Amino acid sequence: MILITHIFMAISSLILTSASIFWPSSQKLRASYALITGTLASGTYLVVLNPSSLKQSCISGLIYTSIALIGVIKAQSRLREIKVRAKSE
Repeated sequence: MILITHIFMAISSLILTSASIFWPSSQKLRASYALITGTLASGTYLVVLNPSSLKQSCISGLIYTSIALIGVIKAQSRLREIKVRAKSE
């Protein structure tokens, strides 16, 4: 059950982070942070339960985290741009 939850959170966080890039909002970013944190926590738990797949899990986790963080940084940048434009109007 934890594996299904882990996969669902990972996919959801990537979808929400992608949506945040195109339609940025503070609420979407907070939800992305929560899903990314949940994915990392459940992934750590899964590795502790089954350490034999540690190498593959760590590589997959690093790739996921890198993609998610790049998306979050881009969404934060877009949100800042929108807020600056709104203040200058």
